[in-house]
Amino acid sequence: MALPLLTIFPQSITSGDTTRLQLSLPECPASTYTATLILNQPGQAAVTCAGTASGDNFLFTITATQSSAMLVGAWTWQARATQTSSGDVTTGAAGDFIVLANPASTLTKSNAQQQLDAANAALLLLAGNPDAATNFNGQSITSVDIPKMIAVVRNLKALVAEEKNEAAGLRGDAPSRSIRPYFR
Repeated sequence: MALPLLTIFPQSITSGDTTRLQLSLPECPASTYTATLILNQPGQAAVTCAGTASGDNFLFTITATQSSAMLVGAWTWQARATQTSSGDVTTGAAGDFIVLANPASTLTKSNAQQQLDAANAALLLLAGNPDAATNFNGQSITSVDIPKMIAVVRNLKALVAEEKNEAAGLRGDAPSRSIRPYFR
């Protein structure tokens, strides 16, 4: 069974997944235009998908191979249309989307998670040995700095939680994965 056609460009796609689109470009009907879907991320080579006519709409397929080569993060898309009679080129539609990590691949930690891990390691060292000194974020810290490190850890935990909630929202998941019914 083939994947369903999406009639609007999604807010996010998952790296390694196939995405099938049927886009309407009202000012550029397929009867008089050809179209190419162009996906861009700054610093990366553009990913292109040729459109095929389906009535006055265009069908595009972002293959699993194409999406797996796309880096995780923010991307832009454009449906570029060329009028067959004149050769004039225009943007039929455009927008932004997010590429989510492929769950089958090794996920890298975010900068905030890496900093949180380093802050926790520094805090653990200082809490276990009051005479110790260590470096965190290019600064020498001692046991006198424990309250400051606790605040740093608290802020980094909040940042990591925000990143996780944002990623969950893009996947369509509830941020907490739990529902607590309240009955009276």
